[in-house]
Amino acid sequence: MTAPSRIRLSIDKLTLVGVASGDAAAVQRALVAAVEARLGGADVAALTGDRANLSLTIAATHGPAALGHAAGRAIGGRLVGGGR
Repeated sequence: MTAPSRIRLSIDKLTLVGVASGDAAAVQRALVAAVEARLGGADVAALTGDRANLSLTIAATHGPAALGHAAGRAIGGRLVGGGR
C-alpha cells in the first residue's frame, strides 16, 4: 500500500499591509484554512512550478478572516494552476 503524497507549504514571511496588528492572527488562521482546503485534494504532481516569491494584492474585504480566506484561495489557486 502506497502512502498518500504530502504537500508541505512554508510561508517564510507574511506581510500584511493595512491590517491592524490585533487582526493578524485571524488573517493567518483563515489563510491557512483556505490553503489547506484548496490543496487538500490536489494532485501533487500537477502543482505548477516554483513559487519561491509569490506576491498578491487582495482587494479590501469584510474583516480579517475574509481577507485571510481570499489570500489563501489565491495562493492555493496559483499553486494548482487555477490563477487567482
